[in-house]
Amino acid sequence: MDLSKLDVVAGANAGAWVDIISPRTNQPTGIRIKVLGADAEKVKAAVEAAHRARLEDLRAKVPDDEAKRRQEARDADLMVAATLAWEGIELDGAPLAFTPDNVRMVYARFPVVREQVAAAIGDRGLFLTP
Repeated sequence: MDLSKLDVVAGANAGAWVDIISPRTNQPTGIRIKVLGADAEKVKAAVEAAHRARLEDLRAKVPDDEAKRRQEARDADLMVAATLAWEGIELDGAPLAFTPDNVRMVYARFPVVREQVAAAIGDRGLFLTP
């Protein structure tokens, strides 16, 4: 087998489109979000930064509730860093612009979207070339 067929790093750096599925119908919603994979350099750097920050919180003995809030913010930062584009997203009847703040808001407000995107980021199969 040609090992280049298993090059998830190249695919992770290029990104892949994720079709958001309705949990009610199990059908595509028309929303597509393009994300980097977990093996992408940008994502790995964000993960490393989050780990360093968590260790610093531990060293500084940040209270648990504050440490949890900070970790949730770092997790959101990672999702934003991994998100490249979207299509088909409207909110309250109007198209929603693709901006880092809107990406963060969508993931915070709509766990169905966040969970599907998070799963896709870690799904190496999505980032393999056929």
